Amino acid sequence: MKTLYFDCFSGISGDMTIGALLDVGLDFDYLKAELKKLPVEGYELRASRVVRANVSAMKFDVLMEGDHNHPHAHEHPHEHHHHGHGQFHRKASEILTMIRESRLNPNTKRIATNIFTKLAISEGNVHHVPPEDVEFHEVGAVDSIVDTAGSAIGFDALGIERFLCSPINIGSGFIHCQHGIFPVPAPATADLLRQATIYSKYADTELVTPTGAAILAAVVDRFEPLQSFAADRIGYGAGTKQFTDFPNCLRLMVGEERELASASGGETVTIIEANIDDMTPQNFGYVTEKLLAAGALDAFTVPVQMKKGRPGHLLQVLARSRSGVR
Repeated sequence: MKTLYFDCFSGISGDMTIGALLDVGLDFDYLKAELKKLPVEGYELRASRVVRANVSAMKFDVLMEGDHNHPHAHEHPHEHHHHGHGQFHRKASEILTMIRESRLNPNTKRIATNIFTKLAISEGNVHHVPPEDVEFHEVGAVDSIVDTAGSAIGFDALGIERFLCSPINIGSGFIHCQHGIFPVPAPATADLLRQATIYSKYADTELVTPTGAAILAAVVDRFEPLQSFAADRIGYGAGTKQFTDFPNCLRLMVGEERELASASGGETVTIIEANIDDMTPQNFGYVTEKLLAAGALDAFTVPVQMKKGRPGHLLQVLARSRSGVR
């Protein structure tokens, strides 16, 4: 089964996800063509090769009209969502309708709708409003739509069937947003990451955005450290922030899970044992014979000294693990 593993050692955002998908094989022209199936205008996309702490990665940017030299960064993602003054807003219900009525294929619509629904529910929980009434100002709406739909397009195009995710580095410190100063992770992000394993290391800043957290909440089947995995392709998506000795990247691995073989190449067996002090030794031969006939790999007895010095025997049986329940 084709599996994608999110390695979130430096968190995750929507633009980092799309950058990593491009690096792992998503065609940029295909992505742009698919996004044009949504009735969203006033933006351009840019993908460029950058370096983050000596690691080569793809940087994905959404460029708003008239702002071509300053791509809209995801430094303060929480200013995108919910309320505001003097700005045009889109409600979550409008954006979800836009996705559902678009010309995107059904699987892409399903993934994008799930991601955006998760985001709206968590924002609604935080601000105590119905999810469908959560508002996104125009810049934030374009960002969220592109990041959400773009990620869904990538997952579908690459044929991903299962999603796994590492423990997530959320960063630390405080963020300034429209509603005040909040600790990292921000309230909506924390709500989205309820089922995930999170930690904070290396960076005194926010590393996980609500959109990035929503992507994980919507698609990940299991949150766990990497066990046994054969990666065919590995890609890095660059974040906006830069650190001196720490690569601010999301790493995606595409491949298949593999079962770990035992170190010896042998099989696992079960040991079944019982202490017996109320049976004559002559009967152990009969018991051993019956155990071997029933499929035991081996059976034997060892003289032991029981409680209060009573003589007894330890009966031990080796059985294949599948047979140990008999």
